[in-house]
Amino acid sequence: MKPKSLADVVLLPLTLLERSSGWKRKGFLVLYAAVLLVLGSFAYRMTCLSRLPNAPEPFDLEKYARIDVPDGDNAIVAYRELIAKFGQLSTKDYKIPDNKAVSVTDWSLAHHEIQRWVGDNRAVLEPWVAANDRGNSLLVQPGELRMGTLLEPLESVRSYVWLTLLEGSRLEHAGDVAGAWRMYRTALRASRHAGRHGGIIPRLIGWSALQRTRPRVAAWVNAPGVTPELLRRALADVETCWAMTSPASEMVRAEYYSARDSVYDTSLWIKLTDKGPYSSANWINQIGATSWLRQFLRRDPERSARVLRLITAGYLAQCDRPPSVRAKLAFPNSLIYARDSATPDVLRSMSPEDLEAWTNDSAIHDLNPYSSMIMGHIDAEPVIFETFKLAIAERAFELEHGRPAKTYGELLNGYLKTLPDRIEAQDPINAPTSPKTQP
Repeated sequence: MKPKSLADVVLLPLTLLERSSGWKRKGFLVLYAAVLLVLGSFAYRMTCLSRLPNAPEPFDLEKYARIDVPDGDNAIVAYRELIAKFGQLSTKDYKIPDNKAVSVTDWSLAHHEIQRWVGDNRAVLEPWVAANDRGNSLLVQPGELRMGTLLEPLESVRSYVWLTLLEGSRLEHAGDVAGAWRMYRTALRASRHAGRHGGIIPRLIGWSALQRTRPRVAAWVNAPGVTPELLRRALADVETCWAMTSPASEMVRAEYYSARDSVYDTSLWIKLTDKGPYSSANWINQIGATSWLRQFLRRDPERSARVLRLITAGYLAQCDRPPSVRAKLAFPNSLIYARDSATPDVLRSMSPEDLEAWTNDSAIHDLNPYSSMIMGHIDAEPVIFETFKLAIAERAFELEHGRPAKTYGELLNGYLKTLPDRIEAQDPINAPTSPKTQP
């Protein structure tokens, strides 16, 4: 049968089906079903991302990929040399009774085996102090950060900081408050070096060190023998340490390089996913090439890469803003924010709910590197440093004037350069607005 017109060509499949019977008709039906399935699959593939904006990279990848930190100024280089010589300061050879014992930083409360551990490792302290006196730190270039990047020597920072705090407390109890502050200052600087220019895990290591140092600084401020001169020196040290703190956006960018690489490494997905669309727990993904076929039809990893770019763009727009003016966190698990004046244009065409739905329907459901927990820690850091500065300034004022300061404005006269945003000069000290009353 020869087609006579274009209509005949279009209708030829139906004509053949109509004029056939038996096994031929069944064959045509199977053939047509297969053709429709293939055409439908490709049509779905072509249109499945039509409602997901194809955003550009959330920042200039080339510009932020490298940071110039000379080795002579890099505390991490000194850490590596130190750990190569002294090791990780393990306590496994000491008869420490329980896990609670290793959280104690007050020398008078430390178990005698911990005190022995400090004495056995005291030789580490001078080179450790010198290492933290360096002005900068860099573990790995941001553009080279990957999921499998080794974090040593940062993993050893915890034990070195603990040793430093115990030694500082020992000196404080012995009346050497200047020597004690030298140790506490070192611990504070180590907390800043650990998270500087790095991703989330280094930042968490720094946060942990800061938290352990916090009660020791609070106790030292009111220790007998502390002088106004020493307090002023401590105040300058605290200011310097805070200036060493990297903005949250630097952490987000570093983490993005790693996440971007992971998104395009689909071999990681099966290892890491447990609830997402490619989870190995889903029986359908265990059938032959089903997982690969789903990725192909759903245009992954492009789907997941688009979601990651959108989430990161929204995160970068908010993370450096003060919490009081930051947009509401609509979906904490994905760090997706509500829309406000800072929202990038590329995100204005979709709601936070839509972006969350796309997140749950992509590999980002499990690969997402961001967490609201780290933002809580980052938001708490300036409060901790403000508390340090206010406490030190109040103590110095009291020693020099023979009475406590009545208002925060009195601390601006030769002690503090500025007050925290939420405090006014006329506010009475120890009023409910004081950072000292905050958790």
